[in-house]
Amino acid sequence: MGGAVGQQKNAEARALKSKQAELGFFRDTQERRDIEWRDRPDAEVVVGEATHPEWEQTDSIVFSKPVDFAKKQQRQGRFFSKMYRFIGTWKVDQNCLFLRWDGKDGQMDVLRAERIEIEFANPQTKMMVKVTEPNVLPWWFTPDCVSKRFERSDESLKNFECGVCYFELWKARGAAMRRYTRRVCEHYIHYECAAHLLEEARTEHGRNEAECPVCGARFNEVKEMPDILKDPRGWFQIVDADYGGELNRVEVLNGLGTTMPISREKLEDAIENHWHEWDPDGSGTITAREFMLAGNGLKDYIVRHIKELEGKTSGKGMAILDIPDLDTHPLEWFEYWDADNSGTLEQHEMVRAFVRTFCVTNWGEPILRRAFDMRKLAVVVWSELGFHALDSIDFETFLEPDGLADTFIHNQIHLNAFGTGSQGF
Repeated sequence: MGGAVGQQKNAEARALKSKQAELGFFRDTQERRDIEWRDRPDAEVVVGEATHPEWEQTDSIVFSKPVDFAKKQQRQGRFFSKMYRFIGTWKVDQNCLFLRWDGKDGQMDVLRAERIEIEFANPQTKMMVKVTEPNVLPWWFTPDCVSKRFERSDESLKNFECGVCYFELWKARGAAMRRYTRRVCEHYIHYECAAHLLEEARTEHGRNEAECPVCGARFNEVKEMPDILKDPRGWFQIVDADYGGELNRVEVLNGLGTTMPISREKLEDAIENHWHEWDPDGSGTITAREFMLAGNGLKDYIVRHIKELEGKTSGKGMAILDIPDLDTHPLEWFEYWDADNSGTLEQHEMVRAFVRTFCVTNWGEPILRRAFDMRKLAVVVWSELGFHALDSIDFETFLEPDGLADTFIHNQIHLNAFGTGSQGF
């Protein structure tokens, strides 16, 4: 009994320490960012040359300065394509540049600053935007970092959730998205959710390709994730996203989180503490031979320690009783889903909140088909209320008469759309 209490206290202490470190990092990052922004020149527009394999010639895109940044605290504005005469909305988040094109079926391109801050590219779609004016980026268009990974801040990614239905990946068959047998990105979604996206692309947009909900990479087929305990070699091959014959730490982290009910914090600790055992030659990556190594290999470690690595949601997942009631406690509900304490919810955060609130059984299990409908409904309502796909809203806006809260609760749209029943509302 004492041991269990001690373990619980240690877990709480680790969680508190992690939260404090996260807040400290946020403050330090914000302070450095404020200093860097003050040192940068201001500009009303940024001009970039854009290329894409499907375009006949190079385009020139003009990005306008954010409007009302002091109030919204978002680096987001409008852009204009000189060649195609399209307009749209841009947004910078971490090292990502999001481009939502108006009038193109809501298509969004996601590019990343991989090497230098003036070049944004998507390695899958081969689209690139290179800033030509001004010589030094203004504060409002400067990425927070440069990285070969998409560093988008997303709570669902942190929790190993599917980017379509927002339920834990391990709760259903996970899948890697592919295009002509090759993986298009490092992300995973549910197999059924991928099939839904492909069917939706065909029936509603007349396309044979769908887009990764995280990075926008286009795919036309999916490959189911094998069970690491039953087919470890098959698991290794799928997780090896770049086909290099070896796994890095990020690939191991995401691959295990996709197929097993594992705590991210515990898994990150295990990777930090045991990587030298799984990577005996110190190359920084794990080869297939090292992965299968008897005794000290990663596969055998998972077999021995799977129970220790399980997270608190490994059983029933996020319990319905844990979520505040939207009708009676709207502020608590809003704050519950505002994981980064920004005081606002973006569209994908709002969709996640509605799905996780309404598209589950009474015992907390996901109802995927209902999640698909709720996802579509939430996006439509968001748009009809005048919000752009890259906008975010605060609590006051959320609670406005005939706003989002009213739409989903007092008018009971979800009841009309999905009906009731033993697993209903």
